[in-house]
Amino acid sequence: MQNLIIQATKLRIIEKDACNICKVDNNGLLGKLGDKLLGRPTENEIISCRKFYYPYYCILVKVSTPTYKNVVDTTRYEKLVVDGCFGYLHYMEGIPETDSVDIPLKDIAAKKITQAQAHEKVSNYIKNKIFKKRQLLPNIEFRNTLLIYKPLFAVLCKKGNKKFYRVVDGELGVKDFTFDVYYRKITFLED
Repeated sequence: MQNLIIQATKLRIIEKDACNICKVDNNGLLGKLGDKLLGRPTENEIISCRKFYYPYYCILVKVSTPTYKNVVDTTRYEKLVVDGCFGYLHYMEGIPETDSVDIPLKDIAAKKITQAQAHEKVSNYIKNKIFKKRQLLPNIEFRNTLLIYKPLFAVLCKKGNKKFYRVVDGELGVKDFTFDVYYRKITFLED
């Protein structure tokens, strides 16, 4: 089994914590009452838990717009994150604290987005956003790009006859519902 040294955000919870987080779905008072009235289990049964590392590009860009028709020249810095598997883009605050960790390839999600594709997504997003506001095309300069992996736990749950995944962020200790849908589509470096 081969390993890879990656930059990963801090792991702040353990597998047991992730499983406990997934035992209960927040269905609210009516959902809990419905479960009891219909004789359904109130907690999810935990079948398995897998820790894995998911890639993100953290990108710092310098954005400047030229002076035109009384619009003042502006220069600012933007920090964005591009999901390394599906290409989703988000703004971010600060730079995550990371450590170098040695991880087995089977536990690392395979990137499907290259750094060049991530840059293109960021560039297009910023250009479209500023053009809509000011009818100007900005100058975009990529200042720094970091490939960072985030530890996640994929917890296979069962409630009644239904099996499903809940994914827990290993850094923040919260469910990440986006991955509940996409986890099955993730491939790993060594399957």
